[in-house]
Amino acid sequence: MEENYKICFKNIEKLWNVSIYFNDVKNILNCKIKEDSFGKENLVFNPKIIYGTNDFEKQNEINEFFLEKISKIQKRKKIIFEMTIKDRDCFLKNKKDNRNVDYKLGVLDFFNYFGYENLNLEVVDEKLDEYYLEISEKIFEKLFLIYKKRYEEFEYFEEIDEETDKEIRENFEKKENFKNKIKKNKIIEIYIFMKIFNFIKENFEYEKIYFENGKKVLKREKFLAEISILKNLKLNFDFEKNKKEKNFYELAKRFYKARIFFDVRKKLILIPENLFKNQKDIFYEKNFSQEKIFKELLFQNFEKIIKKNLIIENGIKFYFVNFEFYNINTKKINFFEIAKSVVFKNLIDELKEFVVGVSCEDGTVKKKSVKFNDFELIKKITDFQKAQIEIEFEKILEKKKKIFK
Repeated sequence: MEENYKICFKNIEKLWNVSIYFNDVKNILNCKIKEDSFGKENLVFNPKIIYGTNDFEKQNEINEFFLEKISKIQKRKKIIFEMTIKDRDCFLKNKKDNRNVDYKLGVLDFFNYFGYENLNLEVVDEKLDEYYLEISEKIFEKLFLIYKKRYEEFEYFEEIDEETDKEIRENFEKKENFKNKIKKNKIIEIYIFMKIFNFIKENFEYEKIYFENGKKVLKREKFLAEISILKNLKLNFDFEKNKKEKNFYELAKRFYKARIFFDVRKKLILIPENLFKNQKDIFYEKNFSQEKIFKELLFQNFEKIIKKNLIIENGIKFYFVNFEFYNINTKKINFFEIAKSVVFKNLIDELKEFVVGVSCEDGTVKKKSVKFNDFELIKKITDFQKAQIEIEFEKILEKKKKIFK
């Protein structure tokens, strides 16, 4: 397999013209832990080094010098870990995650020890390099178009002075008001997505596979919903439609088609216990799409919420959901619609003021809005957008890696 990157040494006499080729930026020496015949774990290095000389004596000298430096980097890394990181990392809730020092050496370890002026990092894989340039060019084009548009708008605004015809000024103001309205609606939409994203991040967790020292390890991860999931979720904010629903017998028939029962007298949705599958926590595998993981986690949260609502009718166990308490979309009755209405209930109540508004005493409907001068909120929205770009970029890289393989 061809390596994607290389580090070249410069300004260090004994490592002059020496290069290391690698794929993993966190493990550039291809370090692995192997057990010997006695069951003892040993560190094994298998770096791809280009010496720049065919003299075996000089190559041995380089190896000795190199091993001495690697040993010092590892000792330094261990000291830093023991003194500043071990059992002190306030960002990790689970202290078990940071008790052992990792002896793998990455690009940053080399730069910190040898100094950035003595190393040169290059991309070897032409496809990766081309792809990076392609993305950079597209980003540059987008930024240029945004800048050009703003510059033209600014020029147009400057041309309008006091002597400009009133009709032109009014038309310009109408256009600006329309643009501001669109911009405001877009910001509100992003704000709603941000609130849903944060709610999912705080409440949806799953097990993800990592490989440490050649062994499979499961770790709890927060689910980071990508924008397509947030858009397809389509929470129901229209409370008026449920209030207008009067034919509950017809409604019961629609519930029955979805293998769910409806108690017309008590206005209760009755979900048979056997609809819930006994599932363990989800863990990440390549054949599991983000949409599938999200749905499974949603059903897990739904089950936790309604577990206390257990009733037995005619010897059958049901979980009940109060139809009038939750805003369930009756046009599209299914298990998923009920689950999301229950799980996101508090968030729907909070966000409905931004989407459909609230009725006032005078009969008018008042909607909440996002203030443009609320810089703290705007910063949160910007951070959310950055997080979405990172998630999307990770997806693109994963696809490209599969193509290159």
